[in-house]
Amino acid sequence: MNQIKSPVKLVFNAGLLLVLAAVLVMPHAALAQRSSRTSADSEPAFPFTERAEPSIRSSSRIQRQIGEMFAAYDEDQLDKVQSIGSDLLSNPKAGDYAHAIANRLLAEAANERDEVAVAIDYLNKAIAADALPNEQHFLSMVLLAQLLGFEEREDEAVEVMKRFLEESASREPRYRMVYAQSLYRLERYDEAAKEITDILAQAEDPDPNWKKLLLAVYVEAERLPEAVAIAEELRAGAPDDKALIINLASMYLDTDQVDKAVALLEDGKQRGLFVAEEDYERLYRLYYNMEAQEAKTIAIVTEGLEKGILKPGHQVYNLLGQVYYFSDQTPLAIEAWIKAVEFAPDGRTALNLARVYYNEERYAEAKAAVDQALSQGLEQPADGYMTLGNIELYGLQNKSAAAAAYREALKHPGSHQEQAQKGLAAANR
Repeated sequence: MNQIKSPVKLVFNAGLLLVLAAVLVMPHAALAQRSSRTSADSEPAFPFTERAEPSIRSSSRIQRQIGEMFAAYDEDQLDKVQSIGSDLLSNPKAGDYAHAIANRLLAEAANERDEVAVAIDYLNKAIAADALPNEQHFLSMVLLAQLLGFEEREDEAVEVMKRFLEESASREPRYRMVYAQSLYRLERYDEAAKEITDILAQAEDPDPNWKKLLLAVYVEAERLPEAVAIAEELRAGAPDDKALIINLASMYLDTDQVDKAVALLEDGKQRGLFVAEEDYERLYRLYYNMEAQEAKTIAIVTEGLEKGILKPGHQVYNLLGQVYYFSDQTPLAIEAWIKAVEFAPDGRTALNLARVYYNEERYAEAKAAVDQALSQGLEQPADGYMTLGNIELYGLQNKSAAAAAYREALKHPGSHQEQAQKGLAAANR
């Protein structure tokens, strides 16, 4: 039988963790501040900045419009925000602060409408006016950097955050993480790793997602030993995090720690975390590619089918047939391949089954299987006719039928021609 147990590439969710890490570090303070008009007696949001709070001068009518715009925004009346903001921007006498706050709130409204490019334009204008209170001015920069990141304009995002960190003099970890995230997206992994490591060392209560971003950085930078160490730390704090388990197992495999990968996945399965088809497939393919693990492969596949997690189909039954065959359980291999043929997209599996029947001297079944292979379609039909000829000649002792099969094989060009001629000569003796 021309069936070889070849390695199967294991597909893990490495990309999934990196995507999650990349989007989960957004600081809440950078999002819309629905009541962020700084009062005179409140603690300064950025106490170490050298930027002086700008003086705010507006007429009572303009102040009333600004108040109405804030109220409309607080109540999600975005059309009203747009209307008032446009009126303020079209009024040259409204003043720099009124124009800046109008641009700031129009940016928030545009962002909530998913009009990111429009929001970026408004934010740039609000920041350029240099007229907002420090809190709004600097948070506008953070929000701008985030939106630039969403638009994949990471070079600009990095520059905005560099300016923010310099001018605000803030060492707040949540803001520094926005900068680190942009470095990560720009593939400046060493800089990102240094920044995140420093943040984690200084933060009193670091967000676990920051460590996930560091994990993503190490993976992308191919610093796998460091990535494994971080992943193990994360899993210790979240033992039921399925995505983390899968990614850590993948890293174990990449660092030739196969036993650890197997133990980790088995533990996840035993604790009921693996309830999807791809979970069982991941584990049985891992066992399939290991030496002397046929029994484990069979057990995982069988359990998955019995639980209804693995769906009956060509892939699972074909692999099960291979495992049984190479562990010298031919009758069970045949049973599995019979099921695989029912789902097969072409005749290759039926042809392999015919060859197994032939080796087992079950010639009538072998002939039926090769007939099915030909009816399902073969990329090289000559392979089917050569097998049929051998079954008829050497198994069923039917020379005329064998000769007919060999003649059919000769109609197709290929390396089989010489063997087909020899078979035909033997059938005609």
